[in-house]
Amino acid sequence: MAIRVFIADDHRLFRIGMRAILESMRNVTVTGEASNGEELLYQLSILGEPPHIVLLDLNMPKMGGMEAMVTMRKKYPLTKIVVLSMHDGDNYIAQSIEGGACGYLHKNAEPEEIEAAMESVYEKGYYFNDKTNKVMLQRMVSKKKLQPVFDNLNISFTDSELMVLRYVCREFTSTEIAAKMYISKRTVEGIRTELIRKMGVKNVVGLVLFAAKNQLIDL
Repeated sequence: MAIRVFIADDHRLFRIGMRAILESMRNVTVTGEASNGEELLYQLSILGEPPHIVLLDLNMPKMGGMEAMVTMRKKYPLTKIVVLSMHDGDNYIAQSIEGGACGYLHKNAEPEEIEAAMESVYEKGYYFNDKTNKVMLQRMVSKKKLQPVFDNLNISFTDSELMVLRYVCREFTSTEIAAKMYISKRTVEGIRTELIRKMGVKNVVGLVLFAAKNQLIDL
């Protein structure tokens, strides 16, 4: 199945270039473009089926990326958001991920990284490069969130849920997890959805951050 990607950016030349890069990839198809958040939400509402991924610029007229992200999370929970921005400051990255983005790329990213990000988000639910990993771990340290609080949470997990969580954090795909646990891919995805519900996080990125905060994975 081709990965359906939608581009939202206010610079037409950039959209043209990004479309060309994406369409050169063997397993990606571009399903639409928008120049601002309002147009993005309208275009998504008339598409036959929502895209798997939206490449979202933060600074757009009428409605910016962060505002559009809030609505998208409610209306299109299965669509993953990857922020693609000229800004590479720590605050931009942290706010985007904490706001629900599943990845963050600089607009100077090489085509190879963009392709790797599309495949990772589609298969695993998120894409963290070295810069994003560093920012999010520093964020947790600065907020003193590294003290284990897992035992104090009023949440219980099955052995299968904990196993899936640890595999997700180690970047295994649903197919790979299913093979390791001798269960179906659909069962893995169901367990992952239940983990997201139990933890009260927004997406797979939230699962990873939760696991790191509670020392379920090594930092």
